[in-house]
Amino acid sequence: MTHFAPIREALLHPLIESVRRQRMWEMTTAMLGSEYLGALLARFPEVKAVFYGHLHYVQPLITVGNIEYRNQAVGVRRKNSEDWKGKSLLDQWISHLYTKKF
Repeated sequence: MTHFAPIREALLHPLIESVRRQRMWEMTTAMLGSEYLGALLARFPEVKAVFYGHLHYVQPLITVGNIEYRNQAVGVRRKNSEDWKGKSLLDQWISHLYTKKF
């Protein structure tokens, strides 16, 4: 388990048209995670699943190589967002619980 997103595939790639916004996006993604962590995890065949949650949006399961990457973030309660379906934080958290059987 790690707090930060360990692979680039986990980060959204918005269409950015200005140099200034591109620079801001690069600084933002630098704080969201590190592809170097993903490369380190991939060096160990024992690693089959990675859980992370720093991103504030819901994502489907991502498989890279032999590793499953599961974002366990519960989402953010935003107007017009489909991520948040629970009535409360507890409901939302319970709906995102996942048990990995090894």
